[in-house]
Amino acid sequence: MNTFQSFFKRPLRGLLLFVFIVLIYSLKAQPTVKNMNANLVNHVMAECSDSLGNLYVATIKSDTAYINKYDVGSKSWSVYCTFPKITSEHGIISIITCDMFYGKLYISGFDYKLTYSKIYIFEYSNGKWTKKARLNNSVTYSGYVVLKIASIKYNNRLFYAGNFDSINGISIKYVVSFDGSNYFQEPIPITNLFNPNFVANSDSLYLTPGGTSVYLMTATKTWFKYYTLAPFNSIYSITFQNSILYLSTNDKIQRVKNGIKLDSIPIPNSISNTIRSFNKRVYLAISRRDTNCAVYYLDNLNKLKLLFKNSTRDTINKRVNDTGYLSLYSDGKHLNYFATGGVKIGANKYNYIVEIKDSITPIKYDTIRGNVFWDKNNNYIKDGNDVWPKSGWVRNMNGNYSIPLGNNNGTFEDLVDENIVAEYSLIVADYDSCLRTKFTGSVQSKNKLTSVTRDTVQLPLGKPSPKILNYVITNQSALRARFFDLTQLTLNIANYDCSGASYNNGVVTVKLDSFTQLDSARPNYTSKNGNTYTFSGLTFNYAKDNIIKLYVYYPLSKYKLGQKVKHEVRLGTISGEDTMGNMDSIVQIMTYGYDPNVKHSLPEGKITKELKSIRYYIDFQNLGNDYAQTVRVVDTLNTKMPVYEFKMIAASHPYKVSIQPGTGIVTWVFENINLQAKSQNEEASKGYIIFEAKVKGSLKVGDSITNKASIYFDYNEPVITNYAVVSMVKITPPPPPNAIEAINSNLKTLNIYPNPTQTDLKIENKDSKLQTIRVYDINGKLLQTLQVAPSETINLSTVNWNAGLYLILSNTGESFKLIKE
Repeated sequence: MNTFQSFFKRPLRGLLLFVFIVLIYSLKAQPTVKNMNANLVNHVMAECSDSLGNLYVATIKSDTAYINKYDVGSKSWSVYCTFPKITSEHGIISIITCDMFYGKLYISGFDYKLTYSKIYIFEYSNGKWTKKARLNNSVTYSGYVVLKIASIKYNNRLFYAGNFDSINGISIKYVVSFDGSNYFQEPIPITNLFNPNFVANSDSLYLTPGGTSVYLMTATKTWFKYYTLAPFNSIYSITFQNSILYLSTNDKIQRVKNGIKLDSIPIPNSISNTIRSFNKRVYLAISRRDTNCAVYYLDNLNKLKLLFKNSTRDTINKRVNDTGYLSLYSDGKHLNYFATGGVKIGANKYNYIVEIKDSITPIKYDTIRGNVFWDKNNNYIKDGNDVWPKSGWVRNMNGNYSIPLGNNNGTFEDLVDENIVAEYSLIVADYDSCLRTKFTGSVQSKNKLTSVTRDTVQLPLGKPSPKILNYVITNQSALRARFFDLTQLTLNIANYDCSGASYNNGVVTVKLDSFTQLDSARPNYTSKNGNTYTFSGLTFNYAKDNIIKLYVYYPLSKYKLGQKVKHEVRLGTISGEDTMGNMDSIVQIMTYGYDPNVKHSLPEGKITKELKSIRYYIDFQNLGNDYAQTVRVVDTLNTKMPVYEFKMIAASHPYKVSIQPGTGIVTWVFENINLQAKSQNEEASKGYIIFEAKVKGSLKVGDSITNKASIYFDYNEPVITNYAVVSMVKITPPPPPNAIEAINSNLKTLNIYPNPTQTDLKIENKDSKLQTIRVYDINGKLLQTLQVAPSETINLSTVNWNAGLYLILSNTGESFKLIKE
């Protein structure tokens, strides 16, 4: 049900970015929604009720404000009164609050001059409108200020709160109470008020000024600060239920009792929300930038349950600007939902307002939850010193809307219709360090609901690096090469430079096998030494792939059928750059004919050394008599290769790759590939996939990993490839730790420092030959294998190493005993 698309083409912040999505499929609830048949002239702007439960709804159309009344007895609507705009100073353009107080109607709204720095309060009684107050804010930003105001009836007073500094020219600020005749300053200890919210119970009045604090007025009319959230939160709405105060932010609901936080409940990401209590339940309405607004309720376990989705866009869910209004209203007897564009639930369309009945029937829906974090210890689990991003966004590619990552916890949540495929891309995640990942396809996870399930899909998004500069060279060549054919070798240099700039003096060295003949290269090489070719002055662009192509021949007289030919590639030294990804190999298998659909791996066959990952190559070719419009490749990974650690390297054509949760099944789909038939165009009939899969745990002697693929051309029966087999036949153990002193340690060509080490280690190769370095722990377990070029010094991070003794061995026989503090 979820998808991760091209996370990997945009700049990301962090050394290793890791995303997992938890898909939960279960039975949810939908209420019976009553159509109130509101024949309103426009969307609802404010609402209130009288002591009998009759509803009053304010709208504006053209130059007139309409107050519509819903009589709960006759269940009918009528126009209660109108308020025509006038061109004088006390006309209104937008209604903000509506209150019935002592049988009189009070509305407030912005003035007509579009300054938004004044709010007028009008009283309607006995068929006549009277201006009761003018609230001013003299402080302006960018030439104007939008006044915001909230109201509530409490303890025989009508309270107003807003960012005003005077009433009727008298210095009265922020919070006032109104007895029907006069306004009284409330002695609340605040110095600013941005987006107020009121809620009251029988003996207390609560107010949040729109920031992080909640203030309380007790029965003694004393105000004090009741509760403060963490500084990165901002309160959207508050409500009270069973002696517990509920505060909603953009990503969570906090429950507070007696000024002490009880817990937090995650909510779907939204641009705004409204929280209300009704009939012993707490309800939440969210507004988003897409067309899927939703209403939820909290069950007895304080879990958020879906009531319904409104597929008509609701932009006025919360007072977030001068045209924003609440979308849930309860007078204690009824719960109503308002939406700017009307209400559409499934195939049913309603007007601007509906009543939510408290009878619940089951429906099915899917929630997608995800986390993004910097996986410092590279174990694909949020633990230890792993860090959430400071900020970031995920985009729903289907709805074309963005979802913010939760502040300081990297979470996001989205609600999707049952049995659809949703696609997401990670736009940016902001850390202290940076990473640019590479991925050219989209990643999907699909599930059709057959039972209640819980699945996790996890994807590593990049390569860890402690350096600001990081360039990685990767072989993207096909695995097989035919005698007599010109063979293309492809290299890609990924620029992970944190600065986001291009590097203009790059060097790449390609050492071809001694019998391989180079025909040409793009770009051209700058120098040659035997069969070693150097490409200098390269630009490593930050925003795109940096490709080098070499075209070579393999003479039949020098190679045998099935022989593996190896070429070595290396990045030149860049000052301050992470060298861990600066080497790769091009391995190709010699063939006469071209096996059209085949799978190979590196390594392949019998192995004797521990391996962490396997690189797979899938080749496919259209042998039909017409072009193939769609090609689908299905691969079931071995149980020792967790699907969430799968990594794409390259593919011949644009694709989407999907993962079936709970299985090892990976599917690539090449839509509109238009793959030519072999009889029409030999080269245009071919395609390939290259990916890597990590191996979980260690292979024991006798263990094998087998893997094959099924290839579908349009609607034809699948073509099944051969098995790619990797088998462990022998493990040569390293020297035991107690034999360290017996090893002849000649350090003439190897220099390792500092010793003891704390955070990093430098390994210097003084020799004129390449050295392979292996690092073992005290138990003889191989931890890492490194290659150090002649006269090269590499930096090895030891931050995540446990304190203790380590052994470092070179292929030359030299050894070094290291202590990690």
